[in-house]
Amino acid sequence: MDKTKELSKDTRNKIVDLHQAGKTESAIGPGRLAVINGTMNSAVYQKILKENVQPSVCDLKLKQTWVLQQDNDPKHTSKSTSEWLKKNKMKTLEWT
Repeated sequence: MDKTKELSKDTRNKIVDLHQAGKTESAIGPGRLAVINGTMNSAVYQKILKENVQPSVCDLKLKQTWVLQQDNDPKHTSKSTSEWLKKNKMKTLEWT
């Protein structure tokens, strides 16, 4: 079994800097929450990625060093979501 990779010292320092600047934990990283009204579908999922995941990646200045992990839920694997992820240059962990 592979060990999980620790965050780099630089990334940890960025998180600490954001926290010291008054950002809350939920605003710093992958802890942003979205309230869903109605049915969760591919369009809503893509909106969450755009409004929550992308800002977190930008705040942490991760550029292309991160990988999105999701399961095989139909909204995650739909053609429209796959195209959206590719268009927005989001790398995803491949499931085998």
